Amino acid sequence: MPWASDGFGPLDFTLLDAHHGTIDEWRQLIQELHTRGMYAIMENTIGTMGDLLAFEGWENETTPFNAHEYDALWKSSRRYHDFGISNDVLQDCEYPVFYGDDGFPVNASIMATFDNQCRKSDFDQYGDMKGVGYVPPYQSQLSKFASVQDRLRLWKHDVLEKVKHFSCMQIAMLDIDGFRVDKLVNLQVG
Repeated sequence: MPWASDGFGPLDFTLLDAHHGTIDEWRQLIQELHTRGMYAIMENTIGTMGDLLAFEGWENETTPFNAHEYDALWKSSRRYHDFGISNDVLQDCEYPVFYGDDGFPVNASIMATFDNQCRKSDFDQYGDMKGVGYVPPYQSQLSKFASVQDRLRLWKHDVLEKVKHFSCMQIAMLDIDGFRVDKLVNLQVG
């Protein structure tokens, strides 16, 4: 995926990373692929962005999972243009379905730990997850990935709509034929 920054930690979904070529170079490449009867399928890692956020009190260490979330802060003056953080608490949060290792929704006792409260943020602020080793799937879905990728809250309707819009922009801009979607549990087809 040629978004600004590397493909797995984009900072701006509206820009191509110049390290991977210009729009015209991409268009020429894709046109040549089409001429040869091939398709252009791009990576679409829509669940994560760069590494601009930290959790208050845990700025320099791995943040353990917390069902009540942490206050987030910016690591520097750099910001995402299209997504923001909020530490305000939403008292009636509608969570997505979380799944366990067995492929079934998690039980009520796990869901009760969330108390139907979440932050109004565009990002999940539940802590970090290790890059290796076992993490319960529901925690993996809500945590900053490997302490270096900010997790977009795709279960928040307006965030998901923005990401869909940016995906459509990429299709129109480059005339690609499809996406390999990373973490499909975060993106509904349709």
